[in-house]
Amino acid sequence: MLQSRNVLAGALGVGEGQVVRREDFLDAAGIAALTERTSSFDPETILVLAREVFGEIGEVETALLMLGPGEGISALSREGTRGGFVLDLDPPQWRSEWGGLLLFQSGERLHGYRPVPGALTLFAADARPMISLVMLRAPPRVSLLGQWA
Repeated sequence: MLQSRNVLAGALGVGEGQVVRREDFLDAAGIAALTERTSSFDPETILVLAREVFGEIGEVETALLMLGPGEGISALSREGTRGGFVLDLDPPQWRSEWGGLLLFQSGERLHGYRPVPGALTLFAADARPMISLVMLRAPPRVSLLGQWA
């Protein structure tokens, strides 16, 4: 059975603006299995955690997100979504100077994370998630993106 919302959120590391990060969500074997069969991805394990942190969630849409050099996303949350997740898949040993950072804005402050394969980040839409530009000499940044109403 899952722990209470507050205990679980604390264990996962709730940041400002309703952001939860767990860097060891998937191991290398799990990442390999997922990248071979992304079309059969079932986000239910992620959604169990999301419900513990954010309460009831609506319909979920997922997509493979591949950002190459010169690409970024200024707003990950679409209008009408209440929250979402990013599950980092590739590449290993990402360097922060390559960009592609998952960022959250609260007023004038930003906080964020570099991609770590197997890391899961859950967020409320009002955390204003975005991904910074991937630098020109960086490899593609590959993640699964999910959003719920």
